[in-house]
Amino acid sequence: MRVAIIGGTGFIGSALAARIAGNASDRPTVISRGAKPGLHQGVVHLRADASNVRKLTAALRGCDVAVHCVWTTTPWSSDQRPAVD
Repeated sequence: MRVAIIGGTGFIGSALAARIAGNASDRPTVISRGAKPGLHQGVVHLRADASNVRKLTAALRGCDVAVHCVWTTTPWSSDQRPAVD
């Protein structure tokens, strides 16, 4: 099973990526606007902003499961751009 973790370089996403990489036969794909290659062994890193539908769709192609771990650190953004948040 191919698993993609959107926002997989943060606290929860990176822990999940490490756990999946340690237990799965397939390498999880971490999708983040600040991709950090080498964060965990056995993880594929793709650079894509979750608010860019075209890039996110391309990054998710071929994945069976997507886990959404994106979080904003600026709460006002959900008021100004609710469709993105």
